[in-house]
Amino acid sequence: MKYWSQNIFLKAILSTIQSLPKGYTFNHSIVSKREISKKYILREIESVKLVYINEEGACFSLLESLDKMEKKNESKEIKLDKDSEKLRINGNYGEYIEIPGVELNILSWEIGEVELGLVGSFEKAEMLKIAESIKEKG
Repeated sequence: MKYWSQNIFLKAILSTIQSLPKGYTFNHSIVSKREISKKYILREIESVKLVYINEEGACFSLLESLDKMEKKNESKEIKLDKDSEKLRINGNYGEYIEIPGVELNILSWEIGEVELGLVGSFEKAEMLKIAESIKEKG
């Protein structure tokens, strides 16, 4: 596959969900690579989207992104949406957002260099359980 790289593949393995909600199984993944210009610097971002589905057709996804140009020790400031809640996931800062009217919630956080986003219709407690089951390898 053109955009598949060893680096993002290894990072995707890091995010195996240990606490998969009952009835859900892995359905498919989407791998992408994009280049964006930020402050006149070209940045290369690789992403993996893992999609899980249950028998009724309900699904949730885990998105992992790695900015290959970002410095490891670069300080990251979480920019909270006005309706988001700041929280901690396994010692890392995260953000939880409920989107009213569409039964969709988003939980975002980082593990090492990887930015993660969990999107689904689960309640906050279930999303936190899923997120906390994802650990960095090694």
